[in-house]
Amino acid sequence: MKKTTSALLALVLVVSLAAPTFAFSAQLSAQNLAVDGQPIACEKYNIDGSNYFKLRDLAKLLDGTGSQFDVGWDGVRGVVSITTNHAYTTPNGTELVVGDDQSATTQVSAQTIMIDGVVRTDLTVYNIGGSNYFKLREMGDALGFDVGYVEATNTATVASRGQLAIPTPKTGMAYEITDVINIIEDSSYGSGKRFRVIVEVTNTGDTPIYLSDCVLDYEDNNGHLLHTYDFLSVVPDIVQPNEKGYFYTNGSSAFDDDVSFENGCNLVPKVTITKAKGELKRHEVSDTSLYNSYGTVGCKGRITNETDEEISNIYVQVVYYDKDGRVLGISGTNVSNIKATDRTSFDLSGILMNEFSVEDVADYVVYADEYYYQYK
Repeated sequence: MKKTTSALLALVLVVSLAAPTFAFSAQLSAQNLAVDGQPIACEKYNIDGSNYFKLRDLAKLLDGTGSQFDVGWDGVRGVVSITTNHAYTTPNGTELVVGDDQSATTQVSAQTIMIDGVVRTDLTVYNIGGSNYFKLREMGDALGFDVGYVEATNTATVASRGQLAIPTPKTGMAYEITDVINIIEDSSYGSGKRFRVIVEVTNTGDTPIYLSDCVLDYEDNNGHLLHTYDFLSVVPDIVQPNEKGYFYTNGSSAFDDDVSFENGCNLVPKVTITKAKGELKRHEVSDTSLYNSYGTVGCKGRITNETDEEISNIYVQVVYYDKDGRVLGISGTNVSNIKATDRTSFDLSGILMNEFSVEDVADYVVYADEYYYQYK
């Protein structure tokens, strides 16, 4: 049975092109790759917790399979074109060549990406050493191949169309940082800057995980530490298999006054995740609705105490999503002293990533959990 599983650290694909000028922090990746069961030696880089891989390498590896595709380059228009269900007819000699470490040249790619004639702006693309790198998981969805992860060997797996996806052994705990939202803006107080961050973690294993801790390191383009921050909120504390959890800050998180941004400011999140030892006590939420509130979105509703004992505190948190499934923001509030079998209301807003309205929200999830903590 074919099963698509998110890689622990998403990989990516490359095409040889010119690069823009904005540098990013990156390093060589230690993760392995297997395509249709065969181990592959190739170039790959880790950027902010995700692995990236050469497009032409994968085009060569999948040539002749049900997921084959061709790669083209229009130097006049600056367009990378990908044609699905087509043999790879344009090799340029760089395929599966492992060269020197080019991580210091990492930049956001300025090239236009087209798949079957359609411009794609939803793909994450960096340029390293003159070549474009894509996330493997995103390209798997776009081009029609399956991605998996084997924790025991730290291997990302690719299964072409028509092949059975390589089964991921029941290895227990596994997770992936699947999105990082980092907003740096002028502070409302004084002349400094503040930051607002959401780190999305997906449970890719077969057991519940506990979101224990997250440290945000901001580095310049030379890897020098500019600022560090570790006072983040979490929702939910325990994440079930195939579900997502979030570490997040709010608008009051400010840089030190002496931080210089002249040589770049790159976020490196470092998470601590452990296997969950207990269970969350989550309570029923009903009659929820959203409303616009001073440039943000508020949420109100009711919580029911289904137990025969009074609950001293429940932390209510709301995660708001856009039409693409990406987080717009998170807000939270405490509800105290809920009597046995009673129902009480909540009303919250604020602690949001950006100004947005109810019309921007395609979906939202309300968590009403009692306090949970476990030692690592």
